Amino acid sequence: YIEKNKMVSIGKGFSLNDNRVDETNEVYQAAIAKLYDSSWKFDRGKNGDLLKTLENRELEKSNFRTILRGGMNCKLSADELDTLMPLFNNNGYVDGPEFVHIFYRLRDDYRSKLLSERVAKERKNRLAQKYYHTKVLEDLEQKVVIKLVDSYTEEDLASAKNKIMEAAVKYDRFMPGAVQLDAFECYQMKPHIFREQLKMVFNVQLSLNELSAFIRDFNNGDKETENDENINCAAFLINFFRVGFNEKEKRVREYWAKKKKHEDDRQQKKIEKREALEHKNLFKPVMEFTAADKESALTKLRFAAKQYDKSMPGAMSMKAFEEKTMPPHVFREQLKMVFNMQVNAAELGALMSVFDLDGEGVINCDEFAKVILNMGIAEREKEVRETILRQKKADEARQRRIERKKAELESKNSLKVNYTYTEQEFQSAINKLTEAAWGYDKNMSGAPTLEAFEQKEMEPHVFQEQLRRSFLMKISPQELGAIMHYFDPEGTGKINCADFLKKFFKTGYEERQRRHMQWRQHQRSVIEEKEKQAKEKKQRDDNKLALTDVSHEFTEADFQQAFALLTEGAIKYFKGAPGSVPLNAFEVESLPPNVFKEQLKSVFGVKVTMPQLWALISFFDKDNTGSVNCEKFLIQFFRTGYEERNRIKQGWRVTKLSKQEKNRRLQQAKEEQKALIAWQEVDFGFSEEEFDSALSKLIHLCYNFDQRQVGPAGLMAFEAKALN
Repeated sequence: YIEKNKMVSIGKGFSLNDNRVDETNEVYQAAIAKLYDSSWKFDRGKNGDLLKTLENRELEKSNFRTILRGGMNCKLSADELDTLMPLFNNNGYVDGPEFVHIFYRLRDDYRSKLLSERVAKERKNRLAQKYYHTKVLEDLEQKVVIKLVDSYTEEDLASAKNKIMEAAVKYDRFMPGAVQLDAFECYQMKPHIFREQLKMVFNVQLSLNELSAFIRDFNNGDKETENDENINCAAFLINFFRVGFNEKEKRVREYWAKKKKHEDDRQQKKIEKREALEHKNLFKPVMEFTAADKESALTKLRFAAKQYDKSMPGAMSMKAFEEKTMPPHVFREQLKMVFNMQVNAAELGALMSVFDLDGEGVINCDEFAKVILNMGIAEREKEVRETILRQKKADEARQRRIERKKAELESKNSLKVNYTYTEQEFQSAINKLTEAAWGYDKNMSGAPTLEAFEQKEMEPHVFQEQLRRSFLMKISPQELGAIMHYFDPEGTGKINCADFLKKFFKTGYEERQRRHMQWRQHQRSVIEEKEKQAKEKKQRDDNKLALTDVSHEFTEADFQQAFALLTEGAIKYFKGAPGSVPLNAFEVESLPPNVFKEQLKSVFGVKVTMPQLWALISFFDKDNTGSVNCEKFLIQFFRTGYEERNRIKQGWRVTKLSKQEKNRRLQQAKEEQKALIAWQEVDFGFSEEEFDSALSKLIHLCYNFDQRQVGPAGLMAFEAKALN
């Protein structure tokens, strides 16, 4: 808001120095201020395409105002545009390029003024900041005066030197952001200023004892400044940089000495590790081994050969065995690394006897590689053969167990059929079979397959098991006997699968049709029952809405309360007022009681109880039809509203007039009291000298009076006919 007002004030002071317009005109000044405000807000990158529409030299005024309002947010009135027209007029049209030229003149003027103000403001801030720092230093020198003390200890001196030494090590004046040493360019510095500069430049905070100890020690070696409390800036800086350089050099030497010691320790450990490896490699095999040692070595070798497969991913490479020969200690180490095989001296000697045929004390690598690879292949093939043989024996044993169990099951299932059954058991079996046929659908996903019934005939126990698996049907021996008699009328003791499936699917189809018809009848009866209940409910609701079962009695109090509510609604209701509910519902001849009650509530906001409703109906139903005559009701309603509003207005007028009369009398009493007080303040018993003095004061006042010095009210107070 402040920035906007600032720009508007700049725009009002701007002048194009053009004789074609009257720059003193207030309308012109307001128009040029709006144009000026739009020029510095205009974004050419966002609204630059707008300037193309102003390339026309004959623009209509209306179109031009629309362009200014939509693209430049410059809302000019018709009078304001007329005052600006002489600047870019072209035979009654707007010259677009000329307007753009003036527009950018205003924009450049704003930028120039803004830049000048910014430069002046920054210069003023720099001068103020410089003055502030100078003032602070002067105040510091005058107010903060530190007296050095002699009660410091050696620990204070050591602490001060250590802090300054750490600052000297960290300080580098050539680093970006480092505080410059301009404050130390003076000859000498007082203790309190020296202490403050140490804190500002080097971030060193010294206590009074530490400051006293350092200055006393620093000036101790110089005879000229031995008893002086000030410190020589040049000498301090030389000593500061010397201490920092020496300490950094010392720390660098310590760093390189520590690094050299670490490197020497690493080399020593490397040498010790190499010597330990050489000592380990001096391990020699024992050639005097037993048969058990040889057998143990060959067993380990066969196991390692079986486990090693160079074609497997992650297998260790045998590149070390590509040499012609290999000494025993290297051979032992390679067995451990490549085959994860560990041998002792006796076992190593046994292996040497096998793979050192020439007795040269070395291993023939080519021979060893061939032997161990062939041994691995043979061991793995042997293991595969043994696995196949074990699997074959296991399969044979499992097949024997299956055949034995099958025989036992057949003998057991043959005893499950009981052909002695009752009529109830027969019906139970047929019902279970019918239920299974109704529930089975081979086209459904997940339905069990009937491949077991593709054979010609089926034993009873197999038939019982297939019923359980395919249809989840559990039957007793008596029920199985009943089903066998039903599907095996010839008494062969077996079920014909084709005949069973035909009867099974036919039974399922008939049962589904029967249940479907039964369901339809049930649905029809349910729908009829619902329709009957709906009719009864509707009849009850209609009776309830018609208020046929409600008592019509009311009292005189109900009658008075009902008409009081109706009168209040009539006062508040205005037919043509905004938001008022229309009277479409009352355009009929009459309304039943329930509808009349609801319309009173929705249209007029009048809520009545049942006794109050019957009181209103008894008044508006002169013909005893049981309904309200809408025409009579509306006439009475509007007449009541009109009369009550007039009565209220008349009461308001009487109250207003009485209040005005009361205020007039009160004001008249105040005026009389004020006049009485004014006459009491005047003393007419004056002397000749007092009259001359008053006249002299009045003459002096008239002589010194200057109308230009009068305040905003001017001489309006003296325009009255008389003054007390």
